[in-house]
Amino acid sequence: MAPMKTALLAWELGANLGHVGPLLAVARALRQRGFRPVFALRDVVGPLELLAGEDIEIFQAPVWFREGALHGRPFRLAGYGDLLAAYGFADADGLAGMVRAWDTLLAAIKPDLIVADHSPTLCLAAFGALPFAMIGTGYTVPPVDRPGFPPLFPNRSPLIAESRLLENVQNVQRRRNRPAPPHLPALFDAPVRAIATIPELDPYRAVRREPVLGPLETMPAETNLPAEPHVFAYLGQENPLLETVVQCLASLTCSVEVYLRGNVEGLRRVLAARGARVHKTPPPLTAMLPQASLVISQAGSTMAHAALFAGRPQILVPTHAEQELTADALVSLGVGVRLTKDANGELIAAAIRQAFDSGEMRNAVHRRAAEAAARPRLDAVALTVEACVALTA
Repeated sequence: MAPMKTALLAWELGANLGHVGPLLAVARALRQRGFRPVFALRDVVGPLELLAGEDIEIFQAPVWFREGALHGRPFRLAGYGDLLAAYGFADADGLAGMVRAWDTLLAAIKPDLIVADHSPTLCLAAFGALPFAMIGTGYTVPPVDRPGFPPLFPNRSPLIAESRLLENVQNVQRRRNRPAPPHLPALFDAPVRAIATIPELDPYRAVRREPVLGPLETMPAETNLPAEPHVFAYLGQENPLLETVVQCLASLTCSVEVYLRGNVEGLRRVLAARGARVHKTPPPLTAMLPQASLVISQAGSTMAHAALFAGRPQILVPTHAEQELTADALVSLGVGVRLTKDANGELIAAAIRQAFDSGEMRNAVHRRAAEAAARPRLDAVALTVEACVALTA
């Protein structure tokens, strides 16, 4: 019998559980195809409940802690190159150290296959050396068919020229006697690129020429709105509006369910005392969203897709660039209301009333859900895994 192959599934950048869920779906399918899945995760504590009982070995992924190109400035991303600049690619010696850490981990795990979600430094460590697959949202899997990254926020200036970042990448590869990409996007030109989004929510939708697969997670079907108003909120402790939103939720007379991520037990107790149902772990969205008539979230990819498929209005409280782009896309589709970071309780209450009462928004969410349902549904996990298996044949 041939020895079992090892698949390293990695997550380097980004926050929360949205990166681990898709990796877990791929890991389960790879296990069924005879692979031993191993995880290298940015956060090895937060996903413990999600990964409980999975019998998957978990390593700490190398993490960039230095300030890098920002030099104390607020991070206002213009394009994907700025993301690389902020996380080590603007510092040749630091980038070499991060790659060396990945090399050490790869030597210990000895993977036959790498599946990377938002892991640009791992992409460099494995470039031209190992069978490689990229999975992720439209934001984390940028187009590679041009010599530079398309801008995400055209009205902003880049932190640092992509040519300087490329120079650092090529310098690191020379030190390692490894091939170097001719331009930065080529670093992500993996033989398998699973873009887990729908065109409407892809921030590169105007320029992307390759197909997108749709979400890797199971999406809910559209159902009729419940007879009585019912709010579901999914928010994290890092959100600057969290306390203000919680105060608004506590004042509502309708049914409220929440999942609050992080160390915010006091806010959970406030909501529970006002009669809200407070979930200790993230509830399955396929079961939760049919009960809800309104979703309040940070516009994370999984929630944004699920609420759109379910035909539910969304109030969006984004905290970083990807969520801002997703929130703006949902607003442009007519299915969401975006709150600014300085929104007060009165504005939040007005947004909730608008989402409940707007016939125009109800029509829009139904139309967009019907469009999503009518689109041919691909088994994104099966297609991704089949392509991954072919890489190691």
